[in-house]
Amino acid sequence: MQIHTFILYLVESSLLPAIAYLFYRYLFFKLAYFEWTRFFFWAMAIAGFVLPLLPLPTNENGENTILKSTYLIDFYNTTAFVNAANEKQFSLFVFLESLCFFETLFAVWLLFFLKNGLALGKGLWQVGQLKKKYPKENNKGYTLVKVKGGETAYSFFNTFFLSEAFYELDTVQKGQILKHEKIHADSLHSLDNLFFSLISALFWFNPLVRKLLSAVRENHEFSVDSQLTGGKIQKDYSMLIVHLASQNPIFKSISAFSDGNIRHRILLLTNPESEQLRKKRFLFTLPVVAVLMFVFYFFTAAINSFNKPESKHKKENVIFEAGTYQLISPFFENKKTKQGKVSHRELTYSLKDNSPIFAVGNGQILRIDTTDNWGVPELTIHLKVSKHKVCIYKSLYQAVVKLGDTVPKGKQIGISGDSRLYPSVSFQLIERGVAVNPRAILRAK
Repeated sequence: MQIHTFILYLVESSLLPAIAYLFYRYLFFKLAYFEWTRFFFWAMAIAGFVLPLLPLPTNENGENTILKSTYLIDFYNTTAFVNAANEKQFSLFVFLESLCFFETLFAVWLLFFLKNGLALGKGLWQVGQLKKKYPKENNKGYTLVKVKGGETAYSFFNTFFLSEAFYELDTVQKGQILKHEKIHADSLHSLDNLFFSLISALFWFNPLVRKLLSAVRENHEFSVDSQLTGGKIQKDYSMLIVHLASQNPIFKSISAFSDGNIRHRILLLTNPESEQLRKKRFLFTLPVVAVLMFVFYFFTAAINSFNKPESKHKKENVIFEAGTYQLISPFFENKKTKQGKVSHRELTYSLKDNSPIFAVGNGQILRIDTTDNWGVPELTIHLKVSKHKVCIYKSLYQAVVKLGDTVPKGKQIGISGDSRLYPSVSFQLIERGVAVNPRAILRAK
């Protein structure tokens, strides 16, 4: 994977976790479906990693089957727009690449990722040191560690860290806290904390993703509060939360009793919304999320298809140098649009400046035509590869062969021009006087 592709992937992958935070804050926050919210966080984060890797579906001609649907998008107009935008994008990419722009971005990202990763590692190391340093006892499958100072009580998986302040509480309060931490341990909330801490470190450049970690921890506390109280108001439990609210955990990947937004925890305990209203709000969000994920997949896949060089089959014949080109308009015939039927009976590519052009097969140079395009000379090379097949290379800057030359497959026959003057090169296959899909010869053995 090239550096610029990796950077684009990072940006795309950070979008769904960021959107997950917005959904939580403005739609899911008062629903009290805490386990569903937890699943939603995981699903959106994993989808953020997976969806940008999925390509757009194409048919045997290399045409995008989604863009091809006239019910979704006017393909003719979209193709024209994409071609124009893509040519500008490709020129901008070449310019930025010459300035080592992407390498600099990667270095900055890596620096802060390592910084955040080291902080995460340090926190894990501190938890391990506490477990080694202080006395511990086993309590029904849970390890209780008595520490000095810090948070009254916090847990990391099945290990509970209890400070001196914990033992100063009365029996009822200690029982509530232990039940609280046991639910955290049994629910594997520490796994969530570690996963989303890593995501926060990975996507440090997205402020909403950083807030997502706090939202995950907050949702944990709401979930545990709800399970402990059974959805009923418990004044003593609420007062205990307030009493311990001023304390902070040593490490963001632990689950602490007094963690989370205290005001919201008390409000949810004392003023829960009606079940009917919560269900309506939750059901309303499901189709919204489904549509959102489809749109995210469509646009990230479309952007990636423009960003990546044209993919080749392992046995595909080469007409351009690897990494120098990308397909901007496929072959299609009699496409129905609002303007009527249109055809594009060739493959059109954008290339880097002065890229070499190769013969697709053994053949003879049949014609070399030169035309004047608003003062810019453009060459068209006709390569006869068999008795009934002629390959035509259009909009070249220079030919490196002469009329009548016999060329072997893979030999350079021309050069593309400066992309500002020669924004694209087209490749056409004529068989028995009719333009056919060139992919047939590109994929020939």
